[in-house]
Amino acid sequence: MALPILVGLGSKLGILWLGLRRLTTNQLAGATAGWLAVGLTLLYLAIVPDVYSAVYYFTDVAVYQLPALLLVVVPLAVDQAQRAPAASSRRRWLLVAGIGTLAAAGSTELNIVLLGWLILVGFAVSLYRRQAISARIWFGLGVLLLVVGLVGLSAPGNYVRMRVDSAPATSLPQAFRRLVKAVRLVFPSFSLNSVLLLPLLLAPLGVRLLPGRPRGLAFPLLLSTAFLLIGVVLGCLPYAFIWEATIPTRAVNVLLWWLLLGWPVACWAALPMTAPAVPLGHSARLLIALYLTATIALVSWRAWLEWTLEAPQYAQQWQARYTLFRRAAQQPKTKLTIAPMVNITPRHILIHGYDIRPYYHFYINWQTAGWFGLDSVRTDPKQNNRAAF
Repeated sequence: MALPILVGLGSKLGILWLGLRRLTTNQLAGATAGWLAVGLTLLYLAIVPDVYSAVYYFTDVAVYQLPALLLVVVPLAVDQAQRAPAASSRRRWLLVAGIGTLAAAGSTELNIVLLGWLILVGFAVSLYRRQAISARIWFGLGVLLLVVGLVGLSAPGNYVRMRVDSAPATSLPQAFRRLVKAVRLVFPSFSLNSVLLLPLLLAPLGVRLLPGRPRGLAFPLLLSTAFLLIGVVLGCLPYAFIWEATIPTRAVNVLLWWLLLGWPVACWAALPMTAPAVPLGHSARLLIALYLTATIALVSWRAWLEWTLEAPQYAQQWQARYTLFRRAAQQPKTKLTIAPMVNITPRHILIHGYDIRPYYHFYINWQTAGWFGLDSVRTDPKQNNRAAF
């Protein structure tokens, strides 16, 4: 389990470090970029609704978190290709952009929509500025994403996945209500406050790095804000049309990644090149730093409590259960009754409080029974780590 976690976090830190360095044309020192990458990663893990999904759950890391890094890699590669001094270097960066687009097209609808929106805006801006080479690059990536994405979405396995617990919207008003509900889940006040305050804390650094800002990265703040918000709405659309249930937290995690990185870049892009003023004084920025530090510390404290207090008992009780499951599995179609988990306080890092229930038809019950080849499994508070057959 440790390897996927290390790969996921290492990839996130590496991409953020590279992105910060390249976006500022290497004017940001490597050590400073490293500290910023660590801080952004910690803040991201503090504001997401499901840390388990973002860090520990292999499927979500592979299908959602790693492809979300391509939202940084692809535009960065396009920018580097346009600024490359040599044709060979330009081709290498275009190859990176193409491979990144292919990988995103084979991931999820959410990453396809977000990257597609980014490519569409890049193409439109290039046309508006009459940058023919840039427009051709964005157009080629858009076609690649569309073709490969359609092939991926039409795969039979994808239809099976989309039918699980699906309830397609039967009317536009119904889809709109679902969409509003999904968008509201992306903007909880606690998470939004941290995202909004981050550029104010980084403002002095942003002003110092203005000479290294790419020439094409200059947009009015209102336009950039609209770009980010429309991206959130578009990202929620597939779920609004397919599911009656709320948007899954793994998708909210990715949309918060979109906002956390996009908002500081949008604010930096809006700074004027001539005599920009830092919006807040030192004392105000210190308060913001304390607030963001407390945000990170609260989640870290929960993780520490889970590791030191809950994890040993949790692991011991699950090991006892596992022994019972393996023993019962030797008798096919066994009906198994076990003790519930006791003296465990969910900290919502790895331990969420989900458990086998006293009734057989709960989804965790029948999934567990199916995994071990049992007829059924349930809990009984009267049991004490003993099985009843």
